[in-house]
Amino acid sequence: MVEGNPELTDHWRFTDFVDAEKYHKYGWVGKLGNYGLRADWTSLRFNLYAQNADGSAVLQIVYPYTNVAATEGIKEVVNSDYDNAYIQADFIWHRKAMTSMVRDTTAINPEMPFAMRDFAGKWQFVMDNLTCGTDVNGNPIAVDNARRNKGKFIADWSFATQAEYPELAEVFFHLREPACVVDVPNCASNPGYPAQSYSSANAPCPSSNTTLTFTPALSGSGDYDIPQDSILCNGLNIFNPRISGVTTLATLVASLNTNLSAMGTWAVATATTITLTGAVCTSVNIPWTID
Repeated sequence: MVEGNPELTDHWRFTDFVDAEKYHKYGWVGKLGNYGLRADWTSLRFNLYAQNADGSAVLQIVYPYTNVAATEGIKEVVNSDYDNAYIQADFIWHRKAMTSMVRDTTAINPEMPFAMRDFAGKWQFVMDNLTCGTDVNGNPIAVDNARRNKGKFIADWSFATQAEYPELAEVFFHLREPACVVDVPNCASNPGYPAQSYSSANAPCPSSNTTLTFTPALSGSGDYDIPQDSILCNGLNIFNPRISGVTTLATLVASLNTNLSAMGTWAVATATTITLTGAVCTSVNIPWTID
């Protein structure tokens, strides 16, 4: 507040608290220099009622709530005029300006000496003299409370404010207005709900209808020979026994079904080819021995 105006330097100056980390013990929500800050949710607000010829103004107070009819009696609702009022009074309080008096002034906690009890009323839980109405003669009907677990809350309020040095309290009247809500559209259009998978299961195996075709090759000895542990399933070696000594496709298929039935069903397709039906592998490579 003194930046750019040296005349205010000696009139208005902030210094920091000696122990700045403990200002919360007084129930303050913030600080500015050595001033404790507190939010007033129901500050005094006014509207301009009249402007006098001498320049003075007549202000009309606006209350935070207004009373409306309820099912029984009246109730409070938020006053929109209070939200829109454009003059507000804010205070700088000195602790000697006035004293707030309640029934019990004991501090809630020794670390919070300004948060006194009973500001929200003197509450107590009562269990005696409970009734649930009256009989036909107008006499109260007592409630059985042998277990002492039924009761009700009652409260009493007593407040007073005693002015001590009101000249030490400073009030500022200033203009205000409700915050403007700015409509900022999204940068991108609504993408909708994209397809997503939340399953923790692995992808299913290929369909059992998969059929692979092979053209076996005879070795130099005139038989079909497949070396041990040489067949590739999806590019990976499998443990297969050596298949040899078979000279026809029929006997080859019979040997494959005996030793490699886990891979699917082997069958003779044509005079030169065989098939693997229901293969658990999408690709199978068989290295035929041809030497």
